[in-house]
Amino acid sequence: ANSKDVNSLINADLNDAARQTGMGPEQLRALDEMHRVLRADGTAVVQDLSKDASNAEIEQEVRAMKLSRFNAFTTKFVLATLLRRRAYSPVQFKRVVAESAFRTCEIRKDGIGLEVRLRKSAVEKVA
Repeated sequence: ANSKDVNSLINADLNDAARQTGMGPEQLRALDEMHRVLRADGTAVVQDLSKDASNAEIEQEVRAMKLSRFNAFTTKFVLATLLRRRAYSPVQFKRVVAESAFRTCEIRKDGIGLEVRLRKSAVEKVA
């Protein structure tokens, strides 16, 4: 197989995984690149808004920021509509990580966000 065929197969696999997880191939590539540049036994941390964050949780989080009325309104609007729509649930994150070079992760809910810890093993298996 030539390199064009191999690239087509890789892109097809990435697109298939993306359809199953709700994440695009660019997120899978980003995770794989993080894995590639991370030192052995290193940990990468991704913090993101949780798709499962409720309106009440967003309200509570924004209230704790002690913003002006206008800034609180715009922050709640952006979090609840624009960002949450593009966010991922813990289940979606686990699925895409399973398709990446990391294979597994630890996810901790942190307020309205998720903290995803990705660990590269100390000894990588060579395929």
